[in-house]
Amino acid sequence: MDAYAAVQAAGLYSNTTIQICSGSYINQPIQLTPITSSSPSATLTIQGSTSNPGDALFRITSSSIDYALKVDGASNIEFRNVMFDIDYHASRSKANPVLVTDYSSNINFINCLLEAPVPPPASGSGASFAVARLKEFDGILGFYDCIFNDGTMGISAEMTPTGSPAQLIVKRSTFSEQSETGIESSINFRGSNIELRNNTFLNSQNVIYTGILCDQTTADFEARNNLFVLSNTTTTTGIEASANNVLVKNSLLHLTDCQRLKGVYVHGETNKVEITKTSIYETFPSASMHTILNEGIVFEGPFPDGFKTQQALLITWNTYQSEAPHLSNGIRMNLNGRKIQYLMDVSDNKLLYDNLTMYSNGSYSGISLQGNNTEVNKTRINGNEIRFQKGTAGVFDALNVGISIENLRRIKFFDFFNNTIELGKQSSPSGRGISLKNIKTSTGMPSLWPVWVGNNMVSVENNSLDLYGIKAEDVDQLRAYHNSVHIFDDEGASAASTSPNVASFYVGESSPGSMSDTKLWNNIWSNESYGYNMKVTCTSCLLESNKNLFAPFGAFRVLGSGLTSYTTLVSWQGSGSNRDLNSLVGAPMFLANNDLHIQGITASKAWNQGGWLTYPPTDTLLKEDIDGDSRFSLDIPDIGADEVPVSNKWGSTSEESFEDA
Repeated sequence: MDAYAAVQAAGLYSNTTIQICSGSYINQPIQLTPITSSSPSATLTIQGSTSNPGDALFRITSSSIDYALKVDGASNIEFRNVMFDIDYHASRSKANPVLVTDYSSNINFINCLLEAPVPPPASGSGASFAVARLKEFDGILGFYDCIFNDGTMGISAEMTPTGSPAQLIVKRSTFSEQSETGIESSINFRGSNIELRNNTFLNSQNVIYTGILCDQTTADFEARNNLFVLSNTTTTTGIEASANNVLVKNSLLHLTDCQRLKGVYVHGETNKVEITKTSIYETFPSASMHTILNEGIVFEGPFPDGFKTQQALLITWNTYQSEAPHLSNGIRMNLNGRKIQYLMDVSDNKLLYDNLTMYSNGSYSGISLQGNNTEVNKTRINGNEIRFQKGTAGVFDALNVGISIENLRRIKFFDFFNNTIELGKQSSPSGRGISLKNIKTSTGMPSLWPVWVGNNMVSVENNSLDLYGIKAEDVDQLRAYHNSVHIFDDEGASAASTSPNVASFYVGESSPGSMSDTKLWNNIWSNESYGYNMKVTCTSCLLESNKNLFAPFGAFRVLGSGLTSYTTLVSWQGSGSNRDLNSLVGAPMFLANNDLHIQGITASKAWNQGGWLTYPPTDTLLKEDIDGDSRFSLDIPDIGADEVPVSNKWGSTSEESFEDA
């Protein structure tokens, strides 16, 4: 380019523009080497003469030329309204319309159109056919309002100097039909920041595809407001990140007939992870398409030896809605050996499975948190909505769990409040609404750090011999207050049918003494199917149980230690101390089998029958019900997760008018 050579000769001391005349420049690649004499604040702009990039087209048709633009050590250059394109040729071994090398720095592309060919079958893959290959760069490299078509990758960001402040910024750009990855940064990207905002990723090829891949970098990773529209991909990942700090926010993934899905996948050596306000929707209009272990959000190892501390893990306000015929994991976290120093918050997520019709083998959860001697200072699992809804036919054939939490230790604050869980009809082998296992409080002062489980609604349609609404095993200092659990069977069940492994609530220990100091207050244990209202297999773990409502199908049923069956409340009360002395048997009068709000009428045994006998609750999450309605001190609380508003009880129009009266 003669104009660039003239700038090199004269030096760049102020902002300068090179205007490209409209036209097609065939087999005229551009190579930009450093301008040796320049001002650090001066920028060279190379732009087309119109706002249409196609009017300034640099196209490569020769098989011997493998780039249209090569920025080779140059700095402070901006491209506007230009198109770079390489045509397909069967003999090509590489083709990068834009190639950045020799640590070029501060390069920006604005409103540019970049097109790479589809790789020939024998040519290999990877970055050799990336649309924009950033092989070596420094400083800021940005793409704004650009279009990336075809190739293996839209952007491949590969090498930056160790300790450099290099940044990759991509905004308002579209990545269409790449065969491998939309944007990929490799392990050798050692810069400070990757910022990806308001981009669109489109793919309908039958390929293994990842929209955004950030691999083992020390940089901070931020992906906001990105849209993914993907279909027919055989293995699909929307966003995969392993970085210092990871933020994924306000992104939308719309997936059609995609398999082996991970919507957002974060792993490895991270410091702080926040995934919030991201929505994942998957549909399967093709009857022949069967999902294989699709997952909405995944956080897991491998974690390097010696790296055990993470500041925070926040997964909040996300939606995963699936019409897949098979079950899948909504949110899965594997914290093997990881220590969360400040906060783990998995709250206000919505996980909906709308059309479960096929048999699935394995274990699946709406939310799954698996630790292995994992230490967490403060844990919040609050306000999640999980619904496994059966389609017009079919049953589940797997261990299906609404929320599963296992193997945490040295817990100081554990809040598990205001979750709504609905499981459709269960078939062999088993199901759990909530499963808590091996959760140990902080050593030395366990009584100061109870495991709070309150204001949860769990409804389960039953056709199983191994089913629990809430199952707690080896949990220190369990405080289960104001939960509503309901097992039902729309096809009818016999009151005489009793399975020792079906109960609304289960508390037990794997070995004597591994669980103690359990308190159960103001819960509804409803079972209108076979099995039991409550199952207690530990001999001394139940410290207090009171003001609960047992809603049986037929006779009262509690299964105690040694598989002793109690068929009346009186017999259960006499079996030990503090055994439901002020509890009741009767109908809670739920609004529906899958809506466990109680009707605001005196016929409900839950209405005005709770109590503050051994607490008042100091936690504000217990002072209010699942909907935020107050359980204030002038009123007698209702049993269960729902508090009928004062206006329904007393005729007042508000809590304020009741207090004034």
